[in-house]
Amino acid sequence: MTNTLLIMLEGAKSRSWTARFNPPAVIGFACGQAITLAVVLGPIIGQPWLNGFRNYFSSDQFAYAAIATNVSQGSLALVEPFNETGQLFYPSAWYLVLGLFSRLTGLPVHQAWTLLGVLAIGGTVLACGMVAWRASRLWWAPILPALALLTGTFALATGGYWYVILDRHAVLWGPFGTLFTLNAEVIGLCIIATAMVALIGL
Repeated sequence: MTNTLLIMLEGAKSRSWTARFNPPAVIGFACGQAITLAVVLGPIIGQPWLNGFRNYFSSDQFAYAAIATNVSQGSLALVEPFNETGQLFYPSAWYLVLGLFSRLTGLPVHQAWTLLGVLAIGGTVLACGMVAWRASRLWWAPILPALALLTGTFALATGGYWYVILDRHAVLWGPFGTLFTLNAEVIGLCIIATAMVALIGL
């Protein structure tokens, strides 16, 4: 009787382990992360991806980087980042995190910016892929969130650009364009997406 119970328990453990770990799904998750890296790093192929700075809309990007740089040098005052006077009007929580990370690790701000940004996007895609896999148990399901990053606006076909220009100076970008800057807006999107996934249930 005891032996039978032990065999049943071992079988249950084995089934539980295989339910949690599916080797083909690992391939799906790996492919999802590879696609994510291609989307995030693709625009700067051939350039030093870690040492470069994503200066799209450079006036904003440099202001954000100045906040993080000030923090990395020990200044936590919420002041205008260039002359360090007045009051800071930029949303700055993420740049405080970047500055503190840079200060603690010794990494330059631009490297911390890229490293943490890429990790945030990769983590979000991983979380979304986990939900897709748990809902379907299909090995390729974790790839779908990464493929969503490749969607666009059909702008190239309709206007010859990679973005759509709308009225009142509005511009519609595809996800790959939105995520390129790796700034606080991108991190905010990652937090929102991950929170929604958590509510659905990892």
